[in-house]
Amino acid sequence: KNRYAPANRNFARSQRNGDYIYMLDHDNILGPDSVQKLIDAINRRGCGAATFQELFFFKGDISDHRGSWIYKYPDNLFTIKEFITHNGSPAASNNYMYTRKAYEKSGGYPKNLGARGDNLGFGLRLIASGSPIAVVPETKYYHRIVSNSMWLEEQNNNPGKASSNMALIFREFIDLFDEKSQKLILSE
Repeated sequence: KNRYAPANRNFARSQRNGDYIYMLDHDNILGPDSVQKLIDAINRRGCGAATFQELFFFKGDISDHRGSWIYKYPDNLFTIKEFITHNGSPAASNNYMYTRKAYEKSGGYPKNLGARGDNLGFGLRLIASGSPIAVVPETKYYHRIVSNSMWLEEQNNNPGKASSNMALIFREFIDLFDEKSQKLILSE
């Protein structure tokens, strides 16, 4: 039964006992030896999660490069401070490895927040519960751009839903934001 992404991710996690988790979506390709590099970064840094430095967009064939996002943060660490103060977030993509302990501490993927909400919601839960994401230098994963992605479909069918879902995600951690931001998040 399709329970949609958040519930499916939580179910998949409940079926495994390993210490490391990586949810690989159908539109992503990992670079060579990247899984071990993520594990090594988690162990070396003592973080709850690790991600790639570059998100490489392609269409059709992997050689059809359509741009990249490069994650650069102080000490190659993405924390709640970077989440609030920087554009672009590895926490929103779901393309990072995390530990079982960090997953359990976060409470898992929030349900009923749409195609982007589950990933962003979990990412925020992860770092807000004290599990920063280490950015591993000189690594990348490849993301296929498709016209019928869940996120694009949701944006086209209900453009206001993404903003509404963001507010729901942030309300869970309202005390992390300044007073002006809190008023915006709590508004219609």
